[in-house]
Amino acid sequence: MRQIYARVWNSVWHTGDSCYVFSERVAAGWILHVHSAFCYAPTRHASDKMELGIINGGETIIIRAQSPLAAQLGMESTSDFFIGENDQVFACFADARDGDILGLHLTGVLTPRTEWQAMPE
Repeated sequence: MRQIYARVWNSVWHTGDSCYVFSERVAAGWILHVHSAFCYAPTRHASDKMELGIINGGETIIIRAQSPLAAQLGMESTSDFFIGENDQVFACFADARDGDILGLHLTGVLTPRTEWQAMPE
């Protein structure tokens, strides 16, 4: 049985904090088809760096990265993607400043791994 997935993670950055915001890990036995991944920081400045990616075991997979000249509040993945068991999505805001609000928004569909494996590609 598939489940609609919509989650948000927010944090306020303070000096010395990590610039990362992580999603929860996908539970064992499930596959998450991410339709939209959006990293959001309403207090961003021009040329601030943003990365969106997956932590897959010990490997980091970058989905999208940018540092636009004009200040933009966020960045969205340009295509949907899958993440498997125990993987998680991250947003990185390397140029975060004290008091910045950092967020990660995900929407998609959770599917049991056995059902996902039976689907045609």
